[in-house]
Amino acid sequence: RQWYQPRVAITAGVINNLGSSFDIIYKTADWHPSDHISFHSNVCSGHHPLENPADTKMFETVKVKGPPSLNQTLWPDHCVQGSKGAEFHPDLKVFPGEVKILKKKKVPTATLR
Repeated sequence: RQWYQPRVAITAGVINNLGSSFDIIYKTADWHPSDHISFHSNVCSGHHPLENPADTKMFETVKVKGPPSLNQTLWPDHCVQGSKGAEFHPDLKVFPGEVKILKKKKVPTATLR
């Protein structure tokens, strides 16, 4: 997690400087449930069954059993709802009237078995 901290702080500064130039500010963030299908840890634990459950690797694309079956890239757990990692960077200014959009996608487990 440490590798991106300096980049995020620089980006927050740019957003803060530009923010007053716009009438509406939209902030978006991932907001995943802890059992999200894209998390490598969930696939490795068998939480989401794979068509070919060989050794899976992070950032690999696998086929998850259906219906409907789907191709899914595996990511480390990130932006889990309610966790510190899902928060906006503390250096981001809060702008009057800003709109925050939390992006979440949950594919019901029952549809994957």
